[in-house]
Amino acid sequence: MDALQLWTAASCIAPLVEGAALREAKLGAGWLRLCFGTRTSLVIAQQRAPLGLWLADPCPQSRVGHPVALGQLLRGFLLQRIDVPWGDRILRLSWERVTITKERQHRHLIAECFGGRGNLAVTDADDSILWAWRWDRLDSREMRFLPGHRYASPARGRAATRPFADTLSEPLQLLGPRARSEAEDGCLEPARLDQALVDRWAKPSGDWYQWRSQDGSRIRYPLRLRGSATTIPALQALRLEAPPWEQDAENRPDPNALQRQRLDRLKQRMARVREDLIRWQRVPDTVQRDAEALFQMPDAVHPGGALEVPDYRSYGIGRRTVSVPAGYRLHDYARHLIKQRQRAQRGREACSERLRQLEEEHARLLQASLTDVPATPEKPGRRRQPQGLAPAIESREIDGFQILWGRNAKANDHLTFRLAQPWDLWFHVQDQPGSHVLLRRPRDRPVPEKVLDAAAQLALQFSSVQTKSADVDWTEARHIKRHPNGAPGRVLYRHFHTRRVRRVGS
Repeated sequence: MDALQLWTAASCIAPLVEGAALREAKLGAGWLRLCFGTRTSLVIAQQRAPLGLWLADPCPQSRVGHPVALGQLLRGFLLQRIDVPWGDRILRLSWERVTITKERQHRHLIAECFGGRGNLAVTDADDSILWAWRWDRLDSREMRFLPGHRYASPARGRAATRPFADTLSEPLQLLGPRARSEAEDGCLEPARLDQALVDRWAKPSGDWYQWRSQDGSRIRYPLRLRGSATTIPALQALRLEAPPWEQDAENRPDPNALQRQRLDRLKQRMARVREDLIRWQRVPDTVQRDAEALFQMPDAVHPGGALEVPDYRSYGIGRRTVSVPAGYRLHDYARHLIKQRQRAQRGREACSERLRQLEEEHARLLQASLTDVPATPEKPGRRRQPQGLAPAIESREIDGFQILWGRNAKANDHLTFRLAQPWDLWFHVQDQPGSHVLLRRPRDRPVPEKVLDAAAQLALQFSSVQTKSADVDWTEARHIKRHPNGAPGRVLYRHFHTRRVRRVGS
């Protein structure tokens, strides 16, 4: 997309996603997908073709792309506006969030759709950069993406410092793909857009124009430049059908090739372990006897070289030669030899055990048929949840509000970090074990005090507290974090409110 295409696309797509909350953000090599639940998703291609802003289907259940910290920075924010404030192909998405204390927070997602030089950045209300897809080096000529620095658009002449809507009345250097080369060669005068066209594109455009180029590709543009073209709806022109990166993901590698790669990696690991084992085996067992002989000598600084020391054995006293580096005290060097022997012994044992495990895994892969798809090994330290077992979560509806709570640690963890939305309210009895209580909070209606008291009483009822009353902490679910070294169900939170509640009937 050129500047005019991007500006028109922003005005057409913005009404479809305004007020929507970001559910997930997937980032790939040169593209970003913003998922808004089951409604739709936006694709921003800042580094790979087709560049620009596009509409796409809801996020597919595939492993294309990977979640990023951008999703955490914009969690709970609602998309307010999509605009192109600068003259070049720079897109800005404005977000807003209302906290539990009625404070309004603002953030911006800026996408520079420049191809290989494109970048993404998240800024706060003061335009300070919080996150960037690619940070600049301190020795680069133009440093614009540094943590905490204010975002500044690239210096590209007068159009970069003025709103794009003001530049449309001037000669436009970025034309459609078909006429762009002729304009650069001087064969075509730059297009001049009058005020009527500026007013027309200030609101969503209904139709685009499509024609075929000489190579057979379809060109879509919001302005009829010359020649005959087919009129198509704007949303159809802006829909991205089967992105190329998702097509590449469908062409999965051959299972046989995957198994051969695993066998090759295992062979390389076994070779490295054997090298380590040989290195530890080079440490002789005689260093223990050298250390014992040095301990029999008076402790003194040795000038360096060979030293003959007495060797006490069962049949009498013999002599042995020990090479001592210069500047060492004899007893200090003896302790060094003992540590060297112990380290070598531990290394030989660890390498032998690791080599045995790798050889067993290599033998299992060799026995498996090459036509079978090898199972994906689980990462160490992570267990898969058993399928078909529903967590012990109960629910109750009070005045049209749904309240959920868990009956064990795993259910609490599933409820807080899988089912909860960022704006839902979370309750837990203060400083005591108990159930996590989640209050589903709609956005279009406030929560009455009666419902808040009922949720807090449930948190007290399903806790280990034996008293008639207790303090219950409550906050938004987005403030809940997992305990870094805790079991499932253990959480940390900082921003919260406290309510004193009594048991029902007391």
